[in-house]
Amino acid sequence: MVSALEMLWAAGLRIPAGLTDGEMAAIREAIMTLTARRLTAEEAMAEIDGLVARLRAERAESEGYAT
Repeated sequence: MVSALEMLWAAGLRIPAGLTDGEMAAIREAIMTLTARRLTAEEAMAEIDGLVARLRAERAESEGYAT
């Protein structure tokens, strides 16, 4: 059986390097939630891209960088 992550990966999902363990955990949780909502791969990838952008902005803000 193919996992949700494998299906998204095959559809073109790429997780950027440099994320923290907590950020990766948030992405894994989002993938499971998104697949439970039965989104298409494209919809799920857009949601994950938005999540990655939010996580990076939060990290930049917490580290004192302007977003």
